[in-house]
Amino acid sequence: GTIKHTLKHKGHKVVHTIAFHGSKPVMLTAAEANVYLWLDHDEKSDDDDDK
Repeated sequence: GTIKHTLKHKGHKVVHTIAFHGSKPVMLTAAEANVYLWLDHDEKSDDDDDK
């Protein structure tokens, strides 16, 4: 296989938790005492329907 994307966790070598949203392109990761929220800014959000 090949690596398509990497997520930078500055100063951390071990990511111990990954959680995905059930229906949206959102992911949480955790490394040591830090939690990271990852969003796909290319995806259309539900709020875009109001515009």
